[in-house]
Amino acid sequence: MVQRSGQPGGVRRSVNTACSRRTPSLPLILLVLLGVAWPLPAGAARPKPRIDELHARWDQDRALVSFQLSNALTAETLERIHSGIPVTFRYRVDLLAPRGFRMIPPKRLARTLVQTSVEYDALTRRYALLRTLEVKSRRKRDDADPTEQRRSTGSHEEMRVWMTELTDIVLLDPKPQQSRELRIRVESALGRRYQFLIFPTTVGAAAELMLER
Repeated sequence: MVQRSGQPGGVRRSVNTACSRRTPSLPLILLVLLGVAWPLPAGAARPKPRIDELHARWDQDRALVSFQLSNALTAETLERIHSGIPVTFRYRVDLLAPRGFRMIPPKRLARTLVQTSVEYDALTRRYALLRTLEVKSRRKRDDADPTEQRRSTGSHEEMRVWMTELTDIVLLDPKPQQSRELRIRVESALGRRYQFLIFPTTVGAAAELMLER
């Protein structure tokens, strides 16, 4: 700020020492967030989880479903496991029947829920494995009680198979005489990630298979 004195030719300058602080603008904040959360180039992108080797077969009045989950044990997930943090993968296997109109979602005849968990002990260098199985049907009174399997191993390969490969998962068929054009749908949930550091999204995979008698 400049002030002129009353004397001719005299100029007196006063300096304002107060510094104004600028608050970052909203566009600048958005650019920073986009720079942090922007997807990696195609060559450097992480492979997405996927359901592989999905197949099913009938055993009297029940369907047996097998599959494996690929690209699930990433370097980040393995780091969490070997840090001693429990890790759980969740699977949902549905038996679906079509309805009269294609625009209506299919009818769920049966559902089986599977959870596979691992916890690593750095002292013993062993993996504590747990698998929980819930076989459900359309009528709750027909639901079977949840079952658990536990195992301990020092083998990384055995841990991988336990977490990602499921064999002969049971699906009960409540109406075998009406079972035509049925479908098997498998969904997996491995955890959450955040888009733009704010919005949570579930990491997982899904696949379907036509089931014939």
